[in-house]
Amino acid sequence: MSSAPPQRETEAFGQVRALHLTERAPQRMRDEGSPYDDVVEGRLSGQPQNPDTLWNARKKLAAHIRREVACICAAPVEVEEEPR
Repeated sequence: MSSAPPQRETEAFGQVRALHLTERAPQRMRDEGSPYDDVVEGRLSGQPQNPDTLWNARKKLAAHIRREVACICAAPVEVEEEPR
């Protein structure tokens, strides 16, 4: 008999974890006073953004999300195994 959690529970946990990480990263940007916070918020609310500034904001946001993932992974190799 397998001790692995049921697939549905595992998927639900993954979705909750992804949502949590995507909420924490912009909050950290706000807390740090990042100028890209306004760009991210504007994009999410449908306001047009400068493509170059939006690209930089996306890179900063992705870096914040990766740091959040690193905080919950047991080993650095697990961070690299996470989907991008």
